[in-house]
Amino acid sequence: MRFVGIDIASETHVVAVVAEDQSVLLKPVSFKEDAAGYELLWKKLGSPKDTLVTMEATGHYWQNLFANSRIS
Repeated sequence: MRFVGIDIASETHVVAVVAEDQSVLLKPVSFKEDAAGYELLWKKLGSPKDTLVTMEATGHYWQNLFANSRIS
């Protein structure tokens, strides 16, 4: 299992990933609130299999990312 945490902001978000054993799989990486930023995120995350994603949901800024999520 992988645990993905995304800190949401108005223009730039930050994502990090840890494994079940608490090892860091992806150190914090910034990505923009646009199509290119989403592509970077999907490339960094890879397959959604065995992944739990959490987003800090203050305000409405998380909604675009949620609506553009890729679930296979």
